[in-house]
Amino acid sequence: RTFLKDAGVSTLEALIITHYDKDHVGGAAKIAAEFRPAQIFLPDYKGSSKYCSEFMKSISENGLSAKTVSEDLRFSLGSAELRIFASGISYKDDKDGEGNDNDCSLVTALSFREDSYLFAGDLEKDGIESFLSLHKGEGPFDVLKLPHHGNKKAGLKDLLAEVKPEIALITDSADDPAADSVLEILGESSVKNVYRSSKNGSVVICSSGIKDFNVSLY
Repeated sequence: RTFLKDAGVSTLEALIITHYDKDHVGGAAKIAAEFRPAQIFLPDYKGSSKYCSEFMKSISENGLSAKTVSEDLRFSLGSAELRIFASGISYKDDKDGEGNDNDCSLVTALSFREDSYLFAGDLEKDGIESFLSLHKGEGPFDVLKLPHHGNKKAGLKDLLAEVKPEIALITDSADDPAADSVLEILGESSVKNVYRSSKNGSVVICSSGIKDFNVSLY
């Protein structure tokens, strides 16, 4: 919320909830109430946490529109194009009440003229395999937000081979840093620049549309 306010944002054209883990839906209730997104996109399964319940209540109380993404979507945002890829995996709970929701993450692609970005949610091995199977040929993408905070290496080499990014973003933290094995894979890849939340803070990339990316760190 603070970042959006500081950037002068008062309303949102879209809010995408990739999946219902706390670090992806926690706080979304307040964002929905304050910035009143014109469109809200949800993963195709029911979340059961209190954070998810608070978010759904906020949507209802504020009269907002939400759509469950069960098939791929494509629409324009000004001169940019946004694609939301539905998960090809059915949600399952295990006996401990923990499901495969990471692999059910929505994946988002943004393109502006020649520039392209892929945001891979929290996909793990099965989710990556499903995405690559269903969407082979969608790449390459200039910028990749790595799945699962850079903590999982399974399937990563295949994802990098398909996406062929020049810039990789990792949303890790000092308490939960990217895995050394993931960093090693990135080091052996063609990725030119790697930015990590734990090392670089907030990363803002301004897109020129001509593959001249302006990266700012806060």
